[in-house]
Amino acid sequence: MPQKKVLLMIKVNVTWSLIDEFNEYWARENLPLLEEHGARHIGSYVNLVGGPLNEIVRLFEFEDLSHWEKFNAWLFGRKAQDNQNERTISPDKPKKYVTSMEEKLLVSIY
Repeated sequence: MPQKKVLLMIKVNVTWSLIDEFNEYWARENLPLLEEHGARHIGSYVNLVGGPLNEIVRLFEFEDLSHWEKFNAWLFGRKAQDNQNERTISPDKPKKYVTSMEEKLLVSIY
């Protein structure tokens, strides 16, 4: 049975007055590192109807669960077996913007 793709959905609630600054920071600092370490950014979305306007949903795709596990090991500061790059995302800087965050790992049903 072939491995199924995995999606990581990250919902971030951002302080309303800092949304533009947060998005600029995220695109400049976080996105390049995430992509460099194997996360394929599908897109970033906000609610148009029926949800908080300050909630940003980001979707990332991984080839399979083991691909995500390697990424997750890097993300939390543990050196992945094939990763020679020591840079990691600083957890302190986004705290300035983020009021809450939720992550969900989704597996394709096909």
